[in-house]
Amino acid sequence: MNIFRLPRRKNPNRLFFIHSHDLVPDHVSHISGTTLYQLNQLYDDGARICLMSHHAPAFFILQMNQTKLSMPLIVMNGAAVYDVEKSCYLWKKTIPQENSAAFLRYLDGLSISYFIYTIHRNKTCIFHHGTPGEDESRILDHMRHSQYRYYLDEEFYDPSEIVYIKIIYNLKMENPALHAEMDSVILRNHLRTENIRQISAPNAFGLYIYSNEATIANAQQFLLREMGKQGHHFDPVEITLDHGVQSPYDSIHLLHVVSRMYEPLALFSDTL
Repeated sequence: MNIFRLPRRKNPNRLFFIHSHDLVPDHVSHISGTTLYQLNQLYDDGARICLMSHHAPAFFILQMNQTKLSMPLIVMNGAAVYDVEKSCYLWKKTIPQENSAAFLRYLDGLSISYFIYTIHRNKTCIFHHGTPGEDESRILDHMRHSQYRYYLDEEFYDPSEIVYIKIIYNLKMENPALHAEMDSVILRNHLRTENIRQISAPNAFGLYIYSNEATIANAQQFLLREMGKQGHHFDPVEITLDHGVQSPYDSIHLLHVVSRMYEPLALFSDTL
């Protein structure tokens, strides 16, 4: 088939923010070959794309290790910015020590087991406290296989390095009164939460507790400021699917939208 393509004007000053869950159905699946090809075509063409994930960099490295990144990643639901090329965190927003200490004392008083996620020397270290239940054990067994994370039972972490706290719970066992009480403690300690389904334990959810300052918006602003210091000033554009990716066609459609915004079709008279 013979084709021709009209010249197009690129928008190199646009910085696109895309959630990883709009490219792959969950955090343990690998990106499809077609989606990877379309994404790398955009990177090769000079598009500036920052990928964002709810999870630590380890998940991204396993999912998309063939992606030709040109920008750092926003990870841990906005709590950190990670540079894959340099294997280092450029920015992180940890929980203030007084807030994390108060919340952990509250959990210990309830005899609830939990995970503490820290960033130490550019590595994600996870400490488990308490006796793991059935769902937690299943998640631990699944996650320990990764070479990019360190799960530790000893509690010798630096309190200033806590990025978030994670509690595993099952909807069938949820206590409304306890949930309301915990919400009050979280609010009082200037924390924010996210609920994420756990793929390796189908009936379980993870309650992730972060600093109020650990947000996608703050991570984006950090990245834009850093690029500005280097003389690059970008117009940020966040592209997302309303329902997350359900099939490879969804992610391909999303990348086509990015392509049309990055390189819009010019009128023929504009190209002469």
